[in-house]
Formats: sequence, C-alpha cells, structure tokens
Amino acid sequence: MAFSANKTNFFIGTGTTPIPYVTELSQPKGKRFASFVIGNTAAGHTADDVDILWDSAADAPTVRQALSALSASGGGKVLLLEGEYEAIGVGTGAVGLAIPPNITLEGMDANSTRISGLGNVGPFIFPHGGAVIKNLTIDNRGSSWSVLTSGNNNTVENCVVTSGTVEMNIGTGNRILNNRITGSFRISTTNNITDLIISGNIFTGAINILSPSSNRHRTNITGNIASSIIVQGQGNVVVGNTTVNGVTDSGSNNTIVGNGGI
Repeated sequence: MAFSANKTNFFIGTGTTPIPYVTELSQPKGKRFASFVIGNTAAGHTADDVDILWDSAADAPTVRQALSALSASGGGKVLLLEGEYEAIGVGTGAVGLAIPPNITLEGMDANSTRISGLGNVGPFIFPHGGAVIKNLTIDNRGSSWSVLTSGNNNTVENCVVTSGTVEMNIGTGNRILNNRITGSFRISTTNNITDLIISGNIFTGAINILSPSSNRHRTNITGNIASSIIVQGQGNVVVGNTTVNGVTDSGSNNTIVGNGGI
C-alpha cells in the first residue's frame, strides 16, 4: 500500500480516495482529533472503524510509510486504539519504529495500548524532532534501548516502558514526563543537551546525566522516583526527587535541593 499526503487530505492507496486530514479546529471542543486512526483486528477493530489495521509486524512498514507521509505534509496526530501492535526492526542496530518530525503517536491509555518488539539491537522507539509519544506501553522485550530521542522538542509522556533504557543523544527542549520506566534514563554524550525536563517519572533504575563537566545541560529533574541520580555537566536543577541511593553531583554550578530517600 502506498501513501501520500498534503495539508488538506491524507491519501491511502493510489490517492484516488482521500481520507480527510482532520484538524483540531474542525472538531468540537473536548473531542479527540487525529490525522488518522490505527486499530487492530484482535482488539475488535475493522477496516470500517479505522484508517489502517496494524495486526502484525508485517504491517509495520505500512505504518512507517504513513507516518513519513504525514510528517512530510507538516505533521499531525496518529491515534492508536486499544490493542497490541508489533514493530520489529530488521538487521543489526535496526529501529523498531522511527517517529518522524512533528508526529504525535498517542494511545488510548498505557494500560490498553501496547507497542511490542522482539529485542531489537537498536532503539525500539526513535522519536525525531518535535515528536510526541503518549499514553502507550512500550515493550521491547529485552533490548538495551527502548526509547532513544534525537533532535529538539520531543516529548515522552504517560508511557510505561517495560525494559531497557530511555536515552537522549542530542537536542534541546525535550520532555520526559509522568512515565513508569523499568530501567534507567541516560545522557552519555559529549553533545550539549539543554533545557531538558525530566519530571514525575518512576524509574526502577537510575537517572544518569553523564558527560564532560564542561557541558552545559540546564536539565530540570523534579519529582521523580529512581534508584539514584548521577549528575555531571553544568546548570542542572535536581529538586524534590526520591531515591534509594541518593544524588551524586560531580559537575559544577548544579542546584541540588530537597531530595529525599526511600
């Protein structure tokens, strides 16, 4: 199935039958809006209910095409209805599902909407600039990386990450908000990563801001629960977190205030 898109219509197949590109302004207040909707036959959805059926890993390339086409048209929201969706990368270092710029991938809620992989070597979910991942369970079943963000203004919010590391390698203005993560968060790069907010998350592992002390991060780490917090770099704020093993500050000009133990 081929995809193309523009700012008024989203086309599936040959482009002869357009699916309207639904905007927030066209919807009554308080209603969800989406550029297109994805469902799953096992969860009871049919082709009449949704724009794309994602029933197995074999359907993942079609989903990737759709996301890319929507991003090229300027971006939008993709709503995943309740169900389990498989995305398996191919080859060493393969990405399970890359989220292109300015795409919001939103589930109904993390309890009912799950994206699963089979232990990809590379990052399972890879959001690029301006991407939002929200209300999902992300289950990569043993990969060392589950989410790797790259670029500016990405958000991972209200998700459950069942294994692996959430990692950031470059960018500014990224947000990690109100997630439950079986694993750690890590910055381990010589790149300057600035104005990052890590807030309201529960980690079974550590929050690691690891880089040369000359790097300026301006990371705000507030209201999280983690095994420990390790801070290098400069200009970070670590306030109101709860840890098992405390906060280690080996950088400079960092603010460490009001953190407690479990």
